[in-house]
Amino acid sequence: MASPWAAASGILRDTAYDIYGEPALWRTGGGGAGLPVTVIFAAPDEIDALGQSQVFSPNVTIKVRRSDVVSPAQGDTVEVDGLIYRLAGEPRLADGRRLEWTCIAREV
Repeated sequence: MASPWAAASGILRDTAYDIYGEPALWRTGGGGAGLPVTVIFAAPDEIDALGQSQVFSPNVTIKVRRSDVVSPAQGDTVEVDGLIYRLAGEPRLADGRRLEWTCIAREV
């Protein structure tokens, strides 16, 4: 039986996806019809310091539930509102319970 905390954290995560999530199509390897999922954009573009200069990084962070996408990989694409993002690095399970993928992507 799951602990009360595990149950509560699952409810909170699902509520966050219900409120902040956006419907998307996940395409393994960038092709095919796509799997309907809900994603959360977690960070806007970043500006990184490089010495005394600043470098604009057009990457976005996309979060998706592990229950929606079991094994995302670099090269997968995510389509949201007609825009397509390609995963630019290896996704990671960054949350403590390993239930949510964090993916770095770039608009194509």
